[in-house]
Amino acid sequence: MPPKMFICKVCGEEVSKRKSLDLKELNGKEGRACRSHQEVQHLLALKQKREEEEKTMASASRAMLIIFAVSEIRVSQALLGTPPEFHYLRMIKLPKDVLAEIKNKVEELGEMTPSEMAVSLATGIQMKERLQKTS
Repeated sequence: MPPKMFICKVCGEEVSKRKSLDLKELNGKEGRACRSHQEVQHLLALKQKREEEEKTMASASRAMLIIFAVSEIRVSQALLGTPPEFHYLRMIKLPKDVLAEIKNKVEELGEMTPSEMAVSLATGIQMKERLQKTS
């Protein structure tokens, strides 16, 4: 059975699915275009860049979530005596791997030292002052 052929939206030539790209995936337009066209290569590069940026943002968001959660648990434990398990119950909707990493970090770092508490409090005060200046 011969391959299905399409008309390239750029040059108008008949092209197979294998030698073309779906424009809907690249820029939202209907049809297909030859892979060899410079415009198509540019759109493909932009798509790949967007996908890479999305992966980077997802990874950074995950890391920030873990850092924030670990800090919150340790500060709460040091200042209020709140057991970490209390926080873990509140975080039950997080993905299991994220929650496991939070638990591991809290266990690895243990309770905050007095110097860590001082730095945390000073940082919190500085952040509050900055927020008040920008408001």
